[in-house]
Amino acid sequence: MTTADGGAAGTAARRARRSVPDAAGAPAAAEGTTSRDQLDPDTLAALEEQRDFLLRSLRDLEREHEAGDLDDGDYELLRDDYTARAARVLHAIEDRHAAFASRRRTRSRGRTALTAAALVLVAGLAVVGVVQASRDRAPGDTITGDIRETSEDRLDEALQAFGQGDRARAIEIFDDVLAEQPANAEALTYKAWATRLEASSEGAGSDDPRFAEALTLLERSLQADPDFPGTQLFRAIVLADLGRNADAVAALDELAPADVPEGMDAMVGQFRAELSSAILAEAEAAVAGGQLEAALRAYDLALQADPTNGVAPLRKASLLLGVLPGLSGDDAAVLAAAASQALDDAEAADPELADEVAALRAELDPLTAGP
Repeated sequence: MTTADGGAAGTAARRARRSVPDAAGAPAAAEGTTSRDQLDPDTLAALEEQRDFLLRSLRDLEREHEAGDLDDGDYELLRDDYTARAARVLHAIEDRHAAFASRRRTRSRGRTALTAAALVLVAGLAVVGVVQASRDRAPGDTITGDIRETSEDRLDEALQAFGQGDRARAIEIFDDVLAEQPANAEALTYKAWATRLEASSEGAGSDDPRFAEALTLLERSLQADPDFPGTQLFRAIVLADLGRNADAVAALDELAPADVPEGMDAMVGQFRAELSSAILAEAEAAVAGGQLEAALRAYDLALQADPTNGVAPLRKASLLLGVLPGLSGDDAAVLAAAASQALDDAEAADPELADEVAALRAELDPLTAGP
């Protein structure tokens, strides 16, 4: 492996060499921290900036490891460092949130943080430690304390188990909650997500019944509370797991702002890009199999999944150009118009494809010129 100084280790390794103080220079949570410090919005903003920096670094790290730019030893060292630092930042953010809100509202934000961490997992990040830290309580805290155990306490317990990687235990607790409250949207949504992660972590295929079970749970959650954060997004992901890519794209297009936890727009964009790439591969397979109409539909769906994927309409135009010389009359005019529109779409989606678009348009123009 080339060293970071040589350039191949890339963005994540360069970031690791930077001297970034924990929690953006803010106190990490308890000793010496005054109420005024905790209520300072500038300190909270700095913490959130640090959190975003570390999560971006973890994403870069995963990509570079998968590309072979980092060996296993460096990858594990950097991953553990980022995870530990992110854990401290999340603790500090959680402490300051607690100073701003009541116990109930603090818990709600904690669940939103878990949703965000789940989306990070969708992007392929190994940040289980970060998830765990975001759910941990301060020393001396308990789940139920001296008050009567409620469904909310049980949900907190399940989410803590989830964050610690004990999905089986989390599912058991979700089942307990659902036995008493079958329409509890939170339990339904997170049981579905835990079930989905159990299957995907084992490399299960789309025919694994756990994916179908997860989808059923998410459908039930949407019926119970159509506005519960994350449910519709998780549904789109599970539909893709099931190989129902067209339905997954439709679900993504139906996402409301509340379905995407704050700060996780980039994760949704990455999922769209991955889904679009999978559909593009289906289009290429259809082309290889001589299935013209199926390929054209897939190219259109790939662009719908990720409006920045200019390669999909570019290849659609190329496919149509290959067919045009054998046609005449109205059929040729229709396909030529479709090819021209595909080239417009390609350049609009990705202006960096301008040269490729110009080359294909130069091939198209003679085919559409009048006598």
